[in-house]
Amino acid sequence: MERQHVLQRDDGPTVWVVADEVVLSRPIGSEAVMAEQMAHLAALDESPRINVRVLPRNSWLTTGLQGAFVLASGPGAPDMAYLESITLSQITADSERSVA
Repeated sequence: MERQHVLQRDDGPTVWVVADEVVLSRPIGSEAVMAEQMAHLAALDESPRINVRVLPRNSWLTTGLQGAFVLASGPGAPDMAYLESITLSQITADSERSVA
């Protein structure tokens, strides 16, 4: 919970989240808990620096379905990617690299 305060700072990062529709409809906890989580995601999306998007259930194969990834950039540093798959996790600045 403490890490979430970073998102609320005036100089906080820009965050794009793409959530698979399936994870939003899988019941975890009570209906009240699910409703609270959905409301929280909607509230986060109101921030100009936080963008929450949903990948429709019927989407074809896309990079994010092979494993999680995080793209990061900052002043004076190369763009970086943290990639995860079932067998590997890695950090790279190589834009041609992918998770197998």
